[in-house]
Amino acid sequence: VDIGRFAQADDAKVREIQMRYEYPIVLAVGRLEKEKSFDAVLSAWKQVVAAGLKTRLLIIGEGSEQARLEKIIAEDFKDGSAVLLGKRAPDDLPPYYHAASVFVLASQSESFGKVLVEAGASGIPCVATQTAGASEIIQQGSTGYLVPLGDADSLAARIIELVRDPAKAKEIGSKARARCTALYDGKKVTEEVLRLWHKAARRRKP
Repeated sequence: VDIGRFAQADDAKVREIQMRYEYPIVLAVGRLEKEKSFDAVLSAWKQVVAAGLKTRLLIIGEGSEQARLEKIIAEDFKDGSAVLLGKRAPDDLPPYYHAASVFVLASQSESFGKVLVEAGASGIPCVATQTAGASEIIQQGSTGYLVPLGDADSLAARIIELVRDPAKAKEIGSKARARCTALYDGKKVTEEVLRLWHKAARRRKP
């Protein structure tokens, strides 16, 4: 991941997003496909709203599930607390990450979880299902939270916890940024791979 691209964002654009949606923002980004389980995010969001929190869920992405998710949002979130924004260009994503207080990912399977690194590099805590990819990126309770697959109750509980405690969310986000910067910077990883190849090549010379 290009960590530098997500480490900072245009302050004016960040403020514009925060003013437009008013409340603390919870962000979800990804392909709108069944395996990404955005319906589980929306199920959890019902509990967040029921808890009386003034906050807003923004979903960024497109895919075959878009029409179905739009229907759920129209029926269950008439208060505007959940918004499906559709596709955004990659260069437009950093301000959304920086405008958010929490990032959520409810995938049923995730080999890596690039969006978790993008969120971590942006300094926001992640709540994600315990897939192989998420478990590699997130340190439980330190840089974010992992919850069981399909467990909307746990997903909601962790979101509520972080929205209610901004200081804790900021602390976890700072640790996530440090970890993602250290481990997942694309330029640094590429340089390390090249060093290993060169070292291996030198060893094989007769």
